[in-house]
Amino acid sequence: MNWLLAYLLIFLNIVLLVMAATYTKSWKSRVIGCALLILPIPIYMLATGYFTVYYQHVSDCKADGGLKVFIQPEKVESFRLRLESGSSGESAAHSYLHKFYPHIKQVEALGEAIESILKPNQFYSYSIISTSTSDRSSNWENEWKFNKTPLIAPSEDIYVISEHREDNGANNKVTKYEWRLTRNNKLYAKVTDYSHMWRGIQYPDAIPSWSCSDVNSAEYASSAFAYPQENLLHLILK
Repeated sequence: MNWLLAYLLIFLNIVLLVMAATYTKSWKSRVIGCALLILPIPIYMLATGYFTVYYQHVSDCKADGGLKVFIQPEKVESFRLRLESGSSGESAAHSYLHKFYPHIKQVEALGEAIESILKPNQFYSYSIISTSTSDRSSNWENEWKFNKTPLIAPSEDIYVISEHREDNGANNKVTKYEWRLTRNNKLYAKVTDYSHMWRGIQYPDAIPSWSCSDVNSAEYASSAFAYPQENLLHLILK
């Protein structure tokens, strides 16, 4: 159903609800009239799959959402890292070095956004030359100096963080997000999030949807969904 028609019907129901509450002569008539006018709304939601989509989302998040560790990585003081996702690998590499240096001394990633389009398979090695301050403030990019070196090929035997996205579902879209920690093609851990969309009512610029953080907010607030990549890295760091 078109979102405008759906909202028009809901608006008419609200108008009739107000009229029934205002002009009926007895409380019994008002209650019956209000119940009959409210009834079409949940029926509409049921007919267009709202509850099916929502409870499928809850089921998917509880079954597969969150942080899952398959192999506990060896705890180390420092390590190298490769990023296999994102259109601007350089920006992400700088952020990882800034936040985790000196524990992460080198990050392999793609170049800037334009470079990653022109040279989609070209990886670079990023490291820190020097810092004028240890401050983690907002102007750190002007005070930290980074070295950038093109690589002939990405290094082997190195921890890799990759992002994956899967879309499915025709009328009600389901998007699955995964952040994986691997090494030598062996999966150590992953963070999984789901986004389910209900298309029964569509706003002009948005569609009602849910994320796993909406289902278990207490769990995800202390867990990984604000920064899933960082939670994977904390599995390695001592």
